[in-house]
Amino acid sequence: MMRRQLSQAVSDLAEKHVIPAVHLFRLMEVARKHGFDTDWMYAKIGAAPADFQKKDATCTVGHRLRLLSAIRETEPIPGLGLMVGRRIKVSDHGIVGYAILSSANMGCALEIVSRYHQLSNPTVRFNYHIIGEETRLTEAPIFPFDDFAARYHLEEMLAAWIPIGALLQRGSLDFQELRLPWSKPDYHNLYEEMFQCPIRYNQSDCGAHLPTSRLRERISLADPELAMLCEQQCDIIAHGDYDTQRLGYQVQRILLGQPGQFPTIDHVAGLLNMSERSLRRSLAMESTSFSQILEKLRLRIATRYLQDTEIPAHSIAALLGYSAPANFHRFFKRTTGVTPEEFRRDERPTDDKVPPAI
Repeated sequence: MMRRQLSQAVSDLAEKHVIPAVHLFRLMEVARKHGFDTDWMYAKIGAAPADFQKKDATCTVGHRLRLLSAIRETEPIPGLGLMVGRRIKVSDHGIVGYAILSSANMGCALEIVSRYHQLSNPTVRFNYHIIGEETRLTEAPIFPFDDFAARYHLEEMLAAWIPIGALLQRGSLDFQELRLPWSKPDYHNLYEEMFQCPIRYNQSDCGAHLPTSRLRERISLADPELAMLCEQQCDIIAHGDYDTQRLGYQVQRILLGQPGQFPTIDHVAGLLNMSERSLRRSLAMESTSFSQILEKLRLRIATRYLQDTEIPAHSIAALLGYSAPANFHRFFKRTTGVTPEEFRRDERPTDDKVPPAI
């Protein structure tokens, strides 16, 4: 009885959490290589291919859990989590991935992952601790998974560090040790091939150790301005006041999905499998509109740039997707009553100039 109740609780929770559909696609890619039919997989998750074909499409954690369960019951794939995690690209994590890619160094990237990882993968909690010359990464499941699902999600995240490490000049994080809370599996050779470090099984935690010196190494695609924009967009998503079940929150997540690129209303409607008219009507029922959500997002990002950086206003305009600096200038003055330059001159803007929380 308790097991059924727990399973139902996990199922209910999984349907409320959205992840980029590309994570489901990576799982399906590996399953296809092991003989699983695509149509069969879609039938098992209860969806059609058209549901996930649009750019920036999302799925739920429940979709992934249903497919994992079906594979397990049909023909388990040893090391499935490792093989899927190895395929995940940094950009697959959406705005969190862009924040990682543009970080100054691995230390900044670790901080981004620790603060915002759950925006792209709400199933695993990540932390890191610097202890002298050694940095320890730890991860643990957030959902009350069974042992099979817990191991899958932990292994997936462990392997997903490999492409992140490839961003460094040396092309690797050089793990000194891998710690796993389960016994040595038959597919232990996968661990050895992927991580090439000592592996300790039956440990009390799950994670890895790496030299602290790695945290100071520059990431090859470092871009300070882009990194700040991505971090701000992650922060807005993480601390927004929207009920995650409301349509306005889903629109906000889509608008913040890529740095400096705000999709049109018809594109957003398509991603939500709605007509533009239905989207407008549904947002009106929540006492908001597409343009209001977009303006508030742009204003929050712009004020942070003006307060915290010396980036010129015309560069901020470009980062926010304005076709001309004059358009940004007019928008900012109309909304706040002052020009961007006047706003920046104030060391501490008064409360009425700070945009309201979304």
